[in-house]
Amino acid sequence: MSSEEFAEVTRSLGELSGRVATLEGEVQTLKSAPPAPSSRTYTVQPGDSLSGIAAQLGLPGWQPLYDANRGTIGADPDRIYPGQVLIIP
Repeated sequence: MSSEEFAEVTRSLGELSGRVATLEGEVQTLKSAPPAPSSRTYTVQPGDSLSGIAAQLGLPGWQPLYDANRGTIGADPDRIYPGQVLIIP
């Protein structure tokens, strides 16, 4: 192996070493991150109401369901529409 080839191999190994160090750091960050909350959803069907959905899902009332989905539902909890996807708290 010539000195130029040796220098190229040494440079390549240095680059790979840096990439491995970066990946190891990312893995450690992922390992220490808290697990993402599992989000269940419910798609509103014709005839549904928040209280009915809450009862069906075993929730302690419609209010937590509404609070978790206020941005989707809007200001009036009595107005939900088929096809809306609600997050189950």
